[in-house]
Amino acid sequence: MTLTAALSYGELSAMFPKAGGQYVYLKESYNPLTGFLYGWSFFAVIQTGTIAAVGVAFCKFAAYFFPVLEMNPSDVLFLIGPFKIYTAQFVSIFIIVLLTYINTKGVKGGKLIQTVFTVTKLVSLFGLIVFGFLLAAKSEIWNANWADAWTMKSMVKSNGADGLSATLIAPILGAGALGAIAASMVGSIFSSDAWNNVTFIAGEIKNPQKNIGMSLFLGTLIVTCIYVAANLMYLSVLPI
Repeated sequence: MTLTAALSYGELSAMFPKAGGQYVYLKESYNPLTGFLYGWSFFAVIQTGTIAAVGVAFCKFAAYFFPVLEMNPSDVLFLIGPFKIYTAQFVSIFIIVLLTYINTKGVKGGKLIQTVFTVTKLVSLFGLIVFGFLLAAKSEIWNANWADAWTMKSMVKSNGADGLSATLIAPILGAGALGAIAASMVGSIFSSDAWNNVTFIAGEIKNPQKNIGMSLFLGTLIVTCIYVAANLMYLSVLPI
């Protein structure tokens, strides 16, 4: 679905090679008011919420290496009226402000940071996938995970409050299948999101009719392949 959307955006970018992305597409397809409303909702809600979520997620996973970033109720950094500010939230805000400042200074700084983090993530995931398949994969775990993969399960408590066990309910059919697919797609779609951002600078790209569509296709395809490979590796290593 994401790849289909990326190809659609590639076609739109070829038709309207202007800076603005979805704003331009909605404006040209419907009317200026629709583009205006989307532009402000994107600025005030969509992109703002996404940036905040990524900042919080960064500190959440960084807490595995730096426990001080854990959001424990007793670890309040300071209070602003009724609002509690934790160390993780403060670090998230600082990182967002820092990256914003770097990008306002020019393209080179943002390009360097983006390249470093992208290469680091790709190399790390590739190494994890190779290590998992070659050294940690077990056929019995793979077979067990797929034995009842198409059967709905209910997680219930066992062995106290900290234990969970899966109870089989019924085969995935009808509305249950749609609900299960919708729930499972949340993480996968979010992980491959932001491919549309390249259309915002269509007016500054050489030969946008060709290059934007190609970058959308290849970028989305690479992320999708990595995501699928990583999840297949998890299924061969970790019992569900």
